[in-house]
Amino acid sequence: MDFNTGDNILTHCNTGALATPGMGTALGVIREAHRRGLKIHVYVDETRPLLQGGRLTTYELQKEKIPYTLICDNMAATLMRQGKVQRIFVGADRIAINGDFANKIGKRAKILLNLLYKYYSYSSMLLLFIIIFFFLSFIYVAKRY
Repeated sequence: MDFNTGDNILTHCNTGALATPGMGTALGVIREAHRRGLKIHVYVDETRPLLQGGRLTTYELQKEKIPYTLICDNMAATLMRQGKVQRIFVGADRIAINGDFANKIGKRAKILLNLLYKYYSYSSMLLLFIIIFFFLSFIYVAKRY
């Protein structure tokens, strides 16, 4: 991933070590950029309804001493319109072998805003694969109460 000093990164969901193996996926890329001395800042979506961003991502960023700001999910569009976001990273809860995936509320909005404001930044080719299939296939996810 090509980061520049001064980049602001928007995250949605948790893609760190608490959710995935090792350093994490997208958050692992952010960690590595910080470790290399790049001065970056992360805008963390709270990620409703379970607040994975607000609880897990902020915990991991604070532990690594990576500068961040917790925002409500609805602030993302305003930050993008103001030019305060240079990269967007999102996570996926489950990915099937055929490309179907399950995720939480808010991901579609971030992807569409990404396309609108042309912030094409992906932490891996897998994420590009997910976005392509996002518009082509959906899976039924039962509601949990």
